[in-house]
Amino acid sequence: MGEGKHNGSDTRLTDAFSASVGDSAAHERLSLMLNQSLDTESKAPIQLSGSQQTARDGKYSETQKQRRAERTRMTLDILAQAERLSQRLADQIADLEQNFAAQYGDAWREEIANRIMEPDTIPQRRAGESIEEYRERLEPALIATMIDPATGRARSKYINDPETRRYAEWAEAQYQKREVDAYIERRNDPALSDAEREALDREFADSRTGSEAMIAEDHVDASGQDTQYLREAIDQERDQQASTASAEATAFGIGTSS
Repeated sequence: MGEGKHNGSDTRLTDAFSASVGDSAAHERLSLMLNQSLDTESKAPIQLSGSQQTARDGKYSETQKQRRAERTRMTLDILAQAERLSQRLADQIADLEQNFAAQYGDAWREEIANRIMEPDTIPQRRAGESIEEYRERLEPALIATMIDPATGRARSKYINDPETRRYAEWAEAQYQKREVDAYIERRNDPALSDAEREALDREFADSRTGSEAMIAEDHVDASGQDTQYLREAIDQERDQQASTASAEATAFGIGTSS
């Protein structure tokens, strides 16, 4: 049912992981550049006199134009990356749901609910509610069950269990796509000012989803390359970062019991 896709070579996983670290650094630089650009622009120019003032004003004006053009290019890049990530996630979700339907039929949502939820927590169909409406209402309950809202990642009990791993991957893709689509919708609001758009871009670039969008940009091709290698690379990077943070906290005596 699609599990065979996950048995890729160690070389591909290692390459994806190595590249993802570099891409994370690029993401940090991009976020820093956005912030520095705004900080620099907000500073008042030094007051001079005569020809020095005229020359300085001309240079300052040209620099500001270049900086605004570069910032516009970067923010448009972030939006384009988000749009491409949304499409890749949509493709991933469609593939998983096709597998679920092939295995369980049209009632695959109900089947998953019976497998992962306690009977008294499964939403019940309401009087007069169509089966399509019920299944649409059931999906958020499934996602909420499997996703840790603090991290936006699937809970370990589901992602680490071979029997429920595909359900967790589906829930994670759904959760992430909803976040990406929410950013895209807000970003395309014509009523937003340039400053508000830039704030949204910085917020998205600094988020977990935005970081993964940038990592994915170079590692998931347009032909629908399997995303499992990317997901594993990202997981390994996070594990390494968490391990480093834990070691530093221990070294400084943070979070240790007395």
